Amino acid sequence: MKRVLTIFLLIFIFLLFISDAKSENEKIILKLQKGNKTAYINDQPFQIDVAPIVIPPGRIMVPVRFVAEGLGANVKWINETETIIITIDSIPYLKYQMINLKNELSNKDLEINQLKNQIKEKDEKINSLEKENEELKNRLKEYKENIFMVKKVIDGDTIELENGFIVRYLWINAPESGQNFYEEAKQRNKELVEGKKVKLEYDVQIYDNYQRILAYVFVDDIFVNLQLVKEGLALVETISPNIKYIDDLLNAQKYAKENGLGIWKKSEIKLKIIFINYDAPGNDHENLNGEWVEIKNLGNEDVNLKDFKLKDTANHEFIFPDFVLSPNSIVKIYSGCGTNTDDSLYWCSTNALWNNDTDTAFLYDSQGNLIDSYKYP
Repeated sequence: MKRVLTIFLLIFIFLLFISDAKSENEKIILKLQKGNKTAYINDQPFQIDVAPIVIPPGRIMVPVRFVAEGLGANVKWINETETIIITIDSIPYLKYQMINLKNELSNKDLEINQLKNQIKEKDEKINSLEKENEELKNRLKEYKENIFMVKKVIDGDTIELENGFIVRYLWINAPESGQNFYEEAKQRNKELVEGKKVKLEYDVQIYDNYQRILAYVFVDDIFVNLQLVKEGLALVETISPNIKYIDDLLNAQKYAKENGLGIWKKSEIKLKIIFINYDAPGNDHENLNGEWVEIKNLGNEDVNLKDFKLKDTANHEFIFPDFVLSPNSIVKIYSGCGTNTDDSLYWCSTNALWNNDTDTAFLYDSQGNLIDSYKYP
C-alpha cells in the first residue's frame, strides 16, 4: 500500500471500533481518506486529530497494511479517492464464529459418523445382496441342471422333493407296503437320498397317470434306480416308450438274481411257473378267466401253498388259500372269479392282470423267499 498512518492513530481507531461494536454478529469496517480528519466506522463519522499522511512532530509512522493484516484485518486501497478501507471481525464475533465453527465441526462429525453408519449399512446390504445373488445363481444353475433337495422318502421307489413335487423312479418297482422287503427298500432309499440333493434325468415320458415326475435319480455318482435293483430291493419294470438305461438296469437285476439278494433270495421249495396265458380271447378286461398262470410241483412231496404269493411287475398280488399241490401236479390261477377246485384257483381281480406285450410273474413262499419267476414273451 502506498500510504501509512501513525501508530497512535491505528491504536485509537482499533479501540474505538471495538468499544462501539454494535453486536456480536456484525463486522467492523473502517474508512480513512488522505488529508481528511473524518474517519468512518461502519459508515458512522468520527473525528480524528491527525489526518492520514500528515506527519506531526514527534510521531512515528508504521505501515498500515502490516499492522492491520497482522491483526487479521482485510486492507483495501481505493486509488481514485485515496481512501483505505480496513475490515475486521470484532473479537466477540470471532469468539461467536469459533463457537459456531465448533458446533459446525461437531455437526459435521455427527454427519460423518452417520454417513459412516450408512456406508456400513450399505456395505452390509451389498454383501447380503451379493450373497443372495450368489445363492440365486446357484439355485438357477441347479434348476437348469435339474438338481433338487429331497424332502422325504415315501417308499422304495418314490420321493417327495422340497418343492412339493413327487418323483417316481423310472424303470423300477419296489415292494409295496405290507409286502416282503418293503421296509428294507424304503430304508435303503432313505439312506441314499433323504435330505440330499439329487439330479433328475428324464426319458420320453415325464409324468405318469398320477402326475408324478418319472425320472432317473442320481446322488453324486450313484445311480439310485440301478442301486436299488442291484441290491435286490426293486424289480426292473418296463415302462414304454422309456428305454434309457434299460441295459444297465437289466444287468443289475441279473446280478441281484444270480446272487440271491433281497427279493431274489431263493426258496428250496420245488415249484415252477411253467406257462402264462396272458392274452385272453377278445377283450381281456371282459374275459378275465381267459388269462391264467400254471404252476407245477417238481418235487417229491406235497406242498401246502397257504400264504404263498403270486405277483406281477405292477405289484398285483394273489395270496394262496390253504391249498395242497401234490408232486407233478399243476394248478391254474385264473385272473377272474370262480370256485376253487383241486386244480384251479381264482384271483378274482376286477381287471386283466397280465400285460399283452411283456411282464414277469414271481412266486414267493410264505416267508417271502423267491421260489420262481417267469418272464414273457
